[in-house]
Amino acid sequence: MGTWTKEIANQTLSGTYLTADNVGVSAYSNLHMSEKGPGSGTGANTIFGYYAANALYGSSGSSNTCIGYTAGIYITTGSSNTFIGRTTGGSTTGSNNTAIGGYALRDANVARRNTMIGYFAGGLLHNSNYNVGIGYLALQNCDGGDTGSSVDGGNVAVGSSALTYTQSDGYPNATDNIGIGNEAGQKIRGGKENIAIGVKTVNQNYLDGENNIFIGTK
Repeated sequence: MGTWTKEIANQTLSGTYLTADNVGVSAYSNLHMSEKGPGSGTGANTIFGYYAANALYGSSGSSNTCIGYTAGIYITTGSSNTFIGRTTGGSTTGSNNTAIGGYALRDANVARRNTMIGYFAGGLLHNSNYNVGIGYLALQNCDGGDTGSSVDGGNVAVGSSALTYTQSDGYPNATDNIGIGNEAGQKIRGGKENIAIGVKTVNQNYLDGENNIFIGTK
């Protein structure tokens, strides 16, 4: 293992070249993964940013890409995640997640195979899998409950604040819902297999039902 420093615009960047094909760049990005030694399971991580992927030290997570201030800071055993943006991807054991945009998938926990694009998209998503959120606050509160393991969500939200409140929190886990449009399906809470298309469709009263289709506005 070797280290390097470079002065750019009066700031000092530092990094290492590591065993097991890891790369870490910038202050406090994880620079110690190679201490596990070759063949330990940790490898092929690409990390750029202040405290990015900091918890990977001494863990088995591999093939993660974390770019940005504290991106993927709590990843431990998760693998094949891509987190780009400030504080994206708080995943600890989840794998195969993609988050692009500030705070996207911030609290993912054991969630896996989610794709979130946009500021705080899926930001509070917890223990839920196979969800897609595109837009500001899309699927912000998607929650699979506190079972200790993740459940299949399968929700798709496209639009600012679409499906914002899909959550468990005493209600059945929201699954297989689709919200397309600004604030579409925002109040679908614990329902399943609902479709909301249009600006502010289902954003007035909470919906816990299933197999409904809403098209239009409000």
